[in-house]
Amino acid sequence: MCADPSADTSLNPYRRPHTLTDVRCYRVRSAPAARVAADNRKARHHMPARYGFLSTHPPTRCGLATFNSALVTHLSAGRPPGGVVRVTTGTDDQRPAPGVVHTWSGRDAAGWRDAAAVLDTFDVAIVQHEYGIYPGTDGEQVLPLLRRLTVPSIVVLHTVLSHPTPRQKSLLEQIVAAAGAVVTMTDTAHDRLVVRYTVDPEKVSVIPHGAAEHSGAAGPRRTRPHLLTWGLLGPGKGVEWALRALAQLQDLDPTPTYTVAGRTHPKVIEHHGEAYRSSLNRLGALLGISHAVHFDAV
Repeated sequence: MCADPSADTSLNPYRRPHTLTDVRCYRVRSAPAARVAADNRKARHHMPARYGFLSTHPPTRCGLATFNSALVTHLSAGRPPGGVVRVTTGTDDQRPAPGVVHTWSGRDAAGWRDAAAVLDTFDVAIVQHEYGIYPGTDGEQVLPLLRRLTVPSIVVLHTVLSHPTPRQKSLLEQIVAAAGAVVTMTDTAHDRLVVRYTVDPEKVSVIPHGAAEHSGAAGPRRTRPHLLTWGLLGPGKGVEWALRALAQLQDLDPTPTYTVAGRTHPKVIEHHGEAYRSSLNRLGALLGISHAVHFDAV
């Protein structure tokens, strides 16, 4: 719940927000804009925020799009409608899904200007960040967009690299500097960011990824230990390490089984076909555990 600013004079509506609660409670503006909005400030504090989202989004098939879609649904419940600025590539289905108010094509390097203008029509901009989804080297075109925004921004980091290139490290540091608040999904990513990168740790919060509630009937209880990996499949998933670990557990009684559930990521198929999935099948055979591994392309 947002604090009542009138009840605590230490809460300064002009400071940069550091947490998601801060962003919900305060509208950060430049001093001239704040003076123009002075008459409406008190009313704004008590109005639900309208969120603008920048991300890949359905019908694009990727984990980021799925996450953003779920986040939009959750944050829009019982609130004024928000809107999605959808980022696409040339191979994506360009038909906009409901809720998409603008499309930023990856083929338009200068498209960040229009995208920023649309996000500025909302109260808060929530930006999903992954290196590969925005135009420019390492997705660098998201940076001028963040700097152009006049509304508070929350950047959700889906990847914090352990061994970034100097360019990737510098870019992420500048993104954190430009953002009003930053979210990582694990404590590991948080610690990696504040220790290995030059960033303001006060800006960074951890909000776990979460998962949808299970609404179906419970399945039959298994008699053997069961490992599960789910989601779109690609080299970054690390399934090969799980297979090697499973091979070390074959002396257990009963022996574990392993299900790899999910289709291959469309971008992986576009560039490499099913080479990764095939390599996993070969590795399972080499390790002698094919009988214990089930690939389910749900």
